[in-house]
Amino acid sequence: GNELLVKVLQEAKERQEGFVEGDNNITKKMSWIFYMPIEGTPWTLINTFVKADMELFTHSLQRDLIKAVIKIIKTQN
Repeated sequence: GNELLVKVLQEAKERQEGFVEGDNNITKKMSWIFYMPIEGTPWTLINTFVKADMELFTHSLQRDLIKAVIKIIKTQN
């Protein structure tokens, strides 16, 4: 079994919200799993992100923010 998913499912069953990081036997990669109950329903939303993909997205976002700041500085001069 996958201890990571067992933890998520147990906490989701108890209507908790949270985040776990670990090796995911479904993605076969280090993953981040976020979960939270959907208010007014018996459901829980669970999202899985491959950590390496998110790190690439973060680096790309940082570059985009730097470019935006440089453009703002250029237009003010």
